[in-house]
Amino acid sequence: MRRKFEELCDPIWKKCLRIVSSVLKEAEAKNADIDEVILVGGSTQIPILRAMISEAFDGKELCMSVNADEVIAE
Repeated sequence: MRRKFEELCDPIWKKCLRIVSSVLKEAEAKNADIDEVILVGGSTQIPILRAMISEAFDGKELCMSVNADEVIAE
């Protein structure tokens, strides 16, 4: 069931990564310029999304010390 879910969501994950790449390009920044990656929102609990974002930042460990569902409100 998870595999089917991941397959169905693959276009969304890829769009997310394109947005990340676009933001970095617009900011004239490189992956190495980013000290920490903090994910927010419920979808950040999805293992494949976390793995893909970590990989997009050259395997950088993602910050998991914040409550992804509440961090924006804080």
